[in-house]
Amino acid sequence: MTRTLRGIGDFGTVDVCAFVSGGEPDHETVAYLRSGTPFVWSTSLSPCLLCGRRTSTAVLTDGERYVWPESLIHYVGEHGVRLPVSLRGTPGPVDADRFAEGLLTTGEVTIDDDWWSAQRRDAVRHLPGCPRSPVRCSWQLPRNADIWVDGVWPGDVATMARLRRLFGAAWPFSELHARIADQPFRVAVNGDPVALNRESGLRDHLFYGAPGALLPVTTDV
Repeated sequence: MTRTLRGIGDFGTVDVCAFVSGGEPDHETVAYLRSGTPFVWSTSLSPCLLCGRRTSTAVLTDGERYVWPESLIHYVGEHGVRLPVSLRGTPGPVDADRFAEGLLTTGEVTIDDDWWSAQRRDAVRHLPGCPRSPVRCSWQLPRNADIWVDGVWPGDVATMARLRRLFGAAWPFSELHARIADQPFRVAVNGDPVALNRESGLRDHLFYGAPGALLPVTTDV
């Protein structure tokens, strides 16, 4: 017999800001979510959309109704997210190995993600960090991207010399004027926009390559 559980708490497909309330955290829901049984883990950590905190990528279940990412505990407990379901009490024990086998191997367990996607709604406002917010946050920067130089004023060879030193470039000083004229130009492959965001004197001239665009390593928050 196949069991179907609902997947909840995936804020990659649903706008998290639509679920943020201004009140106290729902501590009963937090307790329920924490009592779930983890059955799948990942070696990578994912940042919270709203604060950048790295959260575990374990997936938990109550074995009967729901499956959720461990990061949902953080969203509910730290950011006042209210779920469109009532979670009270404590889930019963779950055989994690058997559950994972039923989901990944035998097909005895399935997950319905369509229900959660149908909870999508418009937020009253988009908080910093939300992909739909115009406010760009440092934790949204990639950790690996090609880095480009642009926006150095004509004749500002002092700034270009500092960029040369920052990246350990071998440009002859006699060519710095020509480098300025060639902007934008790529200065590094597989650079770290997060680290470069901390270069307060030079970051305004640094950009990272994104699909179809160059984006500044500077952020609003």
